[in-house]
Amino acid sequence: MYPVVFFDAPAVKVRDEATVRSKAVYLALAVRPTAPATSWASGSSNRGAKFWLRVFSDLRRGGVRTS
Repeated sequence: MYPVVFFDAPAVKVRDEATVRSKAVYLALAVRPTAPATSWASGSSNRGAKFWLRVFSDLRRGGVRTS
């Protein structure tokens, strides 16, 4: 059971050589009442869909079901 799950992708400024660019940091945090929190993070700006698919697949394997 995951009573609380947070999903976010805040933009952060990253210096790449002489250029400053905005990149998304993909975050997911699942909080469970009887176990430590589960978290995922990815800094890759071009793999967002693959990251979220992995997160949602992990949650489903952990027993999360939609109604």
